[in-house]
Amino acid sequence: MLIAALLLFNHLAPKDYEIVNNPPRGNHIIAFGDSLTYGTGAAPGEDYPSQLGHMLGLQVINAGIPGDTTASALSRIDQIIDQHPDI
Repeated sequence: MLIAALLLFNHLAPKDYEIVNNPPRGNHIIAFGDSLTYGTGAAPGEDYPSQLGHMLGLQVINAGIPGDTTASALSRIDQIIDQHPDI
């Protein structure tokens, strides 16, 4: 019954909207995070901030720290905000 209701809702829902990806409003992008952001285990240039920068044609500053925790991230968030990133 639930599946039928979801299918019916999907069929009747308006389809006149378009999803638009807006370009970044600035070029000061900082990737903030842990070892995944840092790129632990990735070849040089294969970390996601580098790949994102390549895809956007913009510089992405990698502020990842391996082994980062929520507590340590909170202790350095002000340093990141002081850099006035656009994203």
